[in-house]
Amino acid sequence: KGAIEMEQVTFSYGPSQPPVLEGISFRIHPGEMIAVVGRSGSGKTTLTELLVRLYEVNSGVIRLDGRDIREWRLADLRRQITLVSQDGILFYGSLADNMCYGCTSPVSPSELEEAAAEASLLDEIRKMPEGFQTSVGERGLLLSGGQRQRVMIARALLR
Repeated sequence: KGAIEMEQVTFSYGPSQPPVLEGISFRIHPGEMIAVVGRSGSGKTTLTELLVRLYEVNSGVIRLDGRDIREWRLADLRRQITLVSQDGILFYGSLADNMCYGCTSPVSPSELEEAAAEASLLDEIRKMPEGFQTSVGERGLLLSGGQRQRVMIARALLR
């Protein structure tokens, strides 16, 4: 389903290091999209690294669909989670190719449109002469920063 819950999570990078995160609690409902924002060094990346178990929490618990993530096989856990970074990678090819990158099964045109709509990209794609077949250029440089990010959001939704 995709419910994520952090309950009183505390983490530091070493026993003599101060906590990077302390007493963090929140819940993300299935299908809900969030943005993690904060100053540089405030723990945003650490939060995502804990979620995919690159590190283990010092105290507290992180749950996926009500189950402690420490009980999940690591490969299964990581297959359930898609992160969209601020500086994600696009490759030379079409919008459709970039949106479908990493998909394990074929994507229908209607699924492509639905993901683009959910990522607030469909109206812009419809204005492009070649629509979903429009080239994004090398590393997506023919798109604005916001468009690149929305392509990556659509990619995450399709996975």
